[in-house]
Amino acid sequence: ARIVARNRDSAAHCTGCGLKSAYIVPLPAVERDRDGGEGSKGLLNVDSDLSISLFRKPKRLLDPFVVHIRGYPCLVVGKMRCSPAQLLPNIEHHLRGGRAVSCAICAGLARPHRRWAKGIPGGSVVTAGIKEKQMPDAAARTTWMREGKYGLMVHWLAPGPPREHGPYISSLDDAVEQFDAARFLAEFEASGADWLIFTIGQNSGCYASPSIYLDRRAGVGHTSKRDLVLELARAVKRMRKRFVAYLPAEVEGQADKIKAAFGWNPADQTEFQGRYTAFIREYALRYAANLDGWWFDGCYTWPVFPNSAYRWADWCAAARAGNPNAALAFNDGSFCVGITSPITPHQDYLSGEVELLRDGMIRLGREPDGALHLPLTSHVGGTGCQWHALVPIDAPWAHACPGQMEPPLYSDDELFAFVKRCHAVGGAVTLNAGIYQEGHLGTQSLAQLKRLSASFGP
Repeated sequence: ARIVARNRDSAAHCTGCGLKSAYIVPLPAVERDRDGGEGSKGLLNVDSDLSISLFRKPKRLLDPFVVHIRGYPCLVVGKMRCSPAQLLPNIEHHLRGGRAVSCAICAGLARPHRRWAKGIPGGSVVTAGIKEKQMPDAAARTTWMREGKYGLMVHWLAPGPPREHGPYISSLDDAVEQFDAARFLAEFEASGADWLIFTIGQNSGCYASPSIYLDRRAGVGHTSKRDLVLELARAVKRMRKRFVAYLPAEVEGQADKIKAAFGWNPADQTEFQGRYTAFIREYALRYAANLDGWWFDGCYTWPVFPNSAYRWADWCAAARAGNPNAALAFNDGSFCVGITSPITPHQDYLSGEVELLRDGMIRLGREPDGALHLPLTSHVGGTGCQWHALVPIDAPWAHACPGQMEPPLYSDDELFAFVKRCHAVGGAVTLNAGIYQEGHLGTQSLAQLKRLSASFGP
């Protein structure tokens, strides 16, 4: 009541979600009941991407309840045209890909004022009355891909690939701590790439960026203390370039402890999707505007988790929790298995995984005489999805053996012609280069990338 009395100018009128003259107050993102204990079902459920939890069974429309808005638990107090049960589907619709509404709160576009609401520690009141704002579409989210020359990807899978020199470091924290970010960033800039795709983790059970969510579920030791990924993202943004994070969308190849933590169950992946998107959401919120996109791997047609079972809107909402402009790709093997179209209309750019170039074109599938492919336009035919190819240029995705990096796979003429033919029609190309555990590229590959950049001219 005190909050409402002090903040009458913050009433939200939203015809889309059914709230009228309601006050939405973000609560601290801590799982805590009213007595200060943990695990309360009445206050919030951190394992749920989006939920409404009641303080008590509602008997009238003025009863307060909690709703998660873009990952933040918010207290809703005031008159409503509908009950909380009726309100939930509407909020879910807006947060899972629906258009923004008049107050912009249900679409997660409102920002809280920095004034504290008494009665709730750390609370603040969200201002209403924000003008309607349409979320950007795929073309808007991927403009930077069409405007850039090409991107660079590296598979630094924590605790890292083989080293160039010295004994391998098995300790996650030691390996991440010794990653030479300054040298890597200098090489990235010298490569001429306009965006970087960097791996948070894959199937090693280790991640190069801290996660409170995973620490709570699997115990400490699986995520690094140093936030290498955020550190690189911030540095890339300072260069006025773009940063994309990589994660698999499955944990089939992980140890049993990680599978259990995420609720991996090939018979029913409902629980897994809820937990894993919460894991993604934590990263998305922390990286915020430093994150320009995601590349999600492992979205296959296999029986353990077929991509037909994905709740795509949930994945998109989690991945864009910190930046609604984040461009998303979901990989089903793409060109490697002869697929040339996106999995879902929700993705913004084609994952574009390429196994081999032949005669300066993409070989579709894995047969030696597979058909050849090049883009005709900037977008995949009949879709709003940005055409994109991801091409390994030396190592088969990741550096495989201690010592010298695998040599370049293609001559300058063949590689440069392919990149420029794609670029000429608005297609995007990311070149995957091997990387050492120390955090630097192969000498020959970096030299080829420098020559490619120079070939575009000033």
